[in-house]
Amino acid sequence: MLRFALLLACTTTPPAVAQESTPNVLLVIADDFGVDLVSAYGEGTAPPCTPTIDGLAAEGMLFRNAWAYPTCSPTRASLLTGRYGFRTGIGTVGGGNVLANSETTLAEALRDSPAGYTTAALGKWHLGGNNLLHPNTSGFGHYAGPIGGGVQDYSSWTKTTNGVTHPQPVTTYVTVDTTEDALAAVATLPEPWFVYVAYNAPHTPVHSPPTNLCPPASLCPNAACGNLGPGVGAAQRVKAMVEVMDDQFGRLLAAVDPADTYVVFMGDNGTTGQASEPPFSSQEAKGSVLEGGVNVPLVVRGPGVAAAETAALVGATDLFATIGDLTGTGIAADDSVSFAPVLADPAARPRKTLYSERFEPNGSSLPIADHDYVVRDERYKLVVRAGDPDRLYDLIADPFEANTLVPSADPQVTAAYERLVADLQALHSGADFVASPAQLSLSSGGTQQLVLAPGQASAGDLHLVVGSASGTSPGVNVDGLTVALQLDAYTLFTLNGANGAVFQGTLGTVSDQGTALAALALPPGLEPAFAGLVLHHAYLLFDTSSATATFASESLPLTLAP
Repeated sequence: MLRFALLLACTTTPPAVAQESTPNVLLVIADDFGVDLVSAYGEGTAPPCTPTIDGLAAEGMLFRNAWAYPTCSPTRASLLTGRYGFRTGIGTVGGGNVLANSETTLAEALRDSPAGYTTAALGKWHLGGNNLLHPNTSGFGHYAGPIGGGVQDYSSWTKTTNGVTHPQPVTTYVTVDTTEDALAAVATLPEPWFVYVAYNAPHTPVHSPPTNLCPPASLCPNAACGNLGPGVGAAQRVKAMVEVMDDQFGRLLAAVDPADTYVVFMGDNGTTGQASEPPFSSQEAKGSVLEGGVNVPLVVRGPGVAAAETAALVGATDLFATIGDLTGTGIAADDSVSFAPVLADPAARPRKTLYSERFEPNGSSLPIADHDYVVRDERYKLVVRAGDPDRLYDLIADPFEANTLVPSADPQVTAAYERLVADLQALHSGADFVASPAQLSLSSGGTQQLVLAPGQASAGDLHLVVGSASGTSPGVNVDGLTVALQLDAYTLFTLNGANGAVFQGTLGTVSDQGTALAALALPPGLEPAFAGLVLHHAYLLFDTSSATATFASESLPLTLAP
């Protein structure tokens, strides 16, 4: 077997914002809350009045390209663990959406860090089934709210506090009750604290809120709240529910010190279809892996955060590592990429691609028969569902995903498609690198291009290719096999054989698209019938009898023919 020793300088990214003291963190999530429901985004035709969220965006950073999961439980699981649903087993709402106690949550990581954060979760939980203590055993020292996925009535609902269900229904409007509990937490918890507030609004049941809870007319002169006539549609009632939530969120914001508290506000998935309005589609809303289901509001304010808008790609999983950087605790998770650098520089781009998915049943592991998944870069988005043709969209030219681009004769589109396919293969296989296409036909002495994409175990900005600083290697010659590769940029590594190093090559830096191209040349007259080169935890296999080179993402025993 051939193997290589890869020598890399280990580097770490310092937090984007320096702290003199350990900051508090307030993480607020709204339910069924798409970008069309926030005035500051300007994407809805007639959005509700949201002065609190708009003000937060004006003081902090608004993210245009933030993704969650299409439904609530998977998003909550991914943001609290920093791991994708196919790892936690939570891919949909409904049965079996219980976050395993073996998962390390954001609350546990902050609590157990040297900073010793105190923690509280208030509002909707929806991750523990019928286990009333699940929030507490998931790292939150205090929990109060509706433990399940929703309430039957916003003014008559069942509340659980630290594992104990209240004997009588709570009649305080649930959005107000959650705010009151959150206000008590930020006022009494020893600092530093991490408080997770999960509003039920504007999740069903869709209704007209009590008029005494509507925002002041001075703030919202044209509010839906308080101005709903008989027979008004769901969209208007949802707007009224949002306006109450925004006003209550304003009460909470007024109670925290912006000098020592990071505030993160986001939606858990897109707006429900019954409340979607053009240009958004009711068929491509909550529950869909299209943009109406996964593109959500994300706004961050805190010490040193630039007041700006950014197009950086950010996923719900990324809150874990980002909060680790901002708090100086350095906590991290498998699928979490810190966007702390973006908070100081909106032009920074820590992520090259974003991923989301929907699958059932919960508890599944790859491969999953009923599995929709999507990946995007800064321009293109790939949608995959077993049994259906792949769909590729240009999100810049076609933000509402009306026209699929594949198959295509355009080489730029084809290259984008192959890059995203390789990214998905890398993620799902667990390989460090994935090649696309998976197999090349190598004519005698000919060259063909191979896309190499970094997988989860790589740093996210590197791929492996063999070559030299001149751009073309003299070839790797092992037992008579010569493989020449052309590449673009270089960092030294060593390919080892049984008798020591046989070739020094290079590690190429990934391009802006997150991949790079290598040209493979297989000269004629080779004696060995089979050999391979190791690409970290994966292999490129050369079979001269069939004149093919095949990429394998799993570790395979390799032998050299005599």
